[in-house]
Amino acid sequence: MELKQNTIPGESVKGYAVFSGSKIKTHTQNPPKNQNKMKNHLYLLKKPTLVAFLLLFANSFVSYGQTQPKLHFVAMGDSRSNQSTFSKICGLVDGKKPEVVIFSGDLWDGYSQSSWISTITGKPNLNAILNANKFLVAWGNHESCSAVQGISPTMLRGGACTYSFTEGNCFFVCLGMDPGANLTFLENQLKSAAAQAAKWKIIYHHYPIYSSGGHPIDGMTSYETICDKYNVAFSVAGHCHNYDRTKVMFGKAAVFTGNVIPATQKGTIYSVSGGAGAPLYSVATKSWQAKAVSDNNFIEFFAYDDSMRVKVYNGSGTLIDNYVRGRYDATTGVDDLNQHSTELYDARPSSFSTLTTIDYYLDKSAGVEINILDMSGRVVKTLVNGAQPAGVNTTTWNGNDNSGNSVPAGVYLCNMISGEHNFTKKLIFVK
Repeated sequence: MELKQNTIPGESVKGYAVFSGSKIKTHTQNPPKNQNKMKNHLYLLKKPTLVAFLLLFANSFVSYGQTQPKLHFVAMGDSRSNQSTFSKICGLVDGKKPEVVIFSGDLWDGYSQSSWISTITGKPNLNAILNANKFLVAWGNHESCSAVQGISPTMLRGGACTYSFTEGNCFFVCLGMDPGANLTFLENQLKSAAAQAAKWKIIYHHYPIYSSGGHPIDGMTSYETICDKYNVAFSVAGHCHNYDRTKVMFGKAAVFTGNVIPATQKGTIYSVSGGAGAPLYSVATKSWQAKAVSDNNFIEFFAYDDSMRVKVYNGSGTLIDNYVRGRYDATTGVDDLNQHSTELYDARPSSFSTLTTIDYYLDKSAGVEINILDMSGRVVKTLVNGAQPAGVNTTTWNGNDNSGNSVPAGVYLCNMISGEHNFTKKLIFVK
């Protein structure tokens, strides 16, 4: 039986500001009483105050409470082919200041090993992690184990391409390229005293266990059996150039669907983070999916003793996934998780010439209206108008108006109204 809990965080600002010369106009988070007028007008406060302006942007800041996580780490992989994209991802990760980075392989093919390393050493926080032997990699099919062993400073533990280690309250196992070839090693590590003493068990390697993009796979029974036996919480892979997250899986069954996962829930979450520079793959729909995005990405983990908070960002630094295992109140520092349920996310991409994708989340089934407005407040395109199911929903806009004609290049607003919720995001259409 599959359990469900339709709760999701959101961190976007519920409103927007329009800058015109020295004037600032703010749009409030609550819809006007006459919502029909919203179709043809922007409701802007006529006399915004500094307090209103500050309150508007206060929603974008996240509080992690009084308790610090026992470990803050990042997972990413597949940086080959496009060094400039890898450098951008590294810049975003550097700004997060993680204590550990785990990397799932396919490092530098398409440019040199020295260039790949210089990208990391050029970022001050990542360079410090590297020199502390806390930037740790699994080798992929685009490099050899010996090539990874030759990196200096070392990105392995103990000189081997399969290894395990403890940081904070987490126990990690790196299986290198092929997890199926290292099952004996994996089980020996997971039954060790160090693994049993850790709150969280995380495995990383190159070839995925579940993936909906590029090299699709729907599980590996021998691997999953070990994860179930030793209560592995997270498995992170690369190889497929996209982001994937499964529902909580026990064996091949999805045993929990949702973004707030009880601490008592058994099962493993299998993720793919293969978007640190390699050419992107499209993603297919799978029954085991919790989230799948074709975009550059990295995963950020906050490990507490009673919860693991997980955030996923794309190559522009926009939040594309957000969930937690365990408690989510102020004592764990994840009290913001339930502050906003229904949410409109940033368009992907927000500046586009052919097509942009717009995701939105509903905490329950509800009527939704999503319109594209020009800067005068006129509706140029209605994307959604009617009842929509709970959970993550997606719509797209190709730059055409309601008559099927291409709109002029410029700045547009995507406005979503659902019940008491009102959100607006900026779009830029270029030709």
